Amino acid sequence: MLPVFIGLGIFWLTCIASPVNDCMRYFLPVAGCLPLVFCLAAVFSREKSEITV
Repeated sequence: MLPVFIGLGIFWLTCIASPVNDCMRYFLPVAGCLPLVFCLAAVFSREKSEITV
């Protein structure tokens, strides 16, 4: 799961640092991956809470 977050973070930081950071078409891959990232985070947090209980 960490490679997904690292890759998405690198792309997001690249979008922020670019001169066209307000253009939505460059941010669409990040926006498209957000549902997947939220689902992965929910599954990971649920697994982690079940292990500690």
